[in-house]
Amino acid sequence: MFSSSTCLALHASSIDGAAAYILARLNEEGPLHPAEVIGEAKLSRNEASRRLRDLRKKGLIQRMPGKPDHDGRSLPYELTDKGRSFICQATATKEPAVA
Repeated sequence: MFSSSTCLALHASSIDGAAAYILARLNEEGPLHPAEVIGEAKLSRNEASRRLRDLRKKGLIQRMPGKPDHDGRSLPYELTDKGRSFICQATATKEPAVA
């Protein structure tokens, strides 16, 4: 299970909650297939595809190399170096909660 604090830190940066959720999961769980993102995030297939496409365009995630099925949707996504750097910056700027 991923850390909700990572997701919250990302959401507080410059991306929406669904994109923050996807980045946090990829950061903490490793590569994920699109179907895994859809199920856990409770996103529609279209919404998840849109978020994944937007994150790819920003250079934060990429498809893992490999042999795709007939249309390429079976390839999992992984963070890019830029994505990992973005997460590090977003989580480093968050002040720890004082109890």
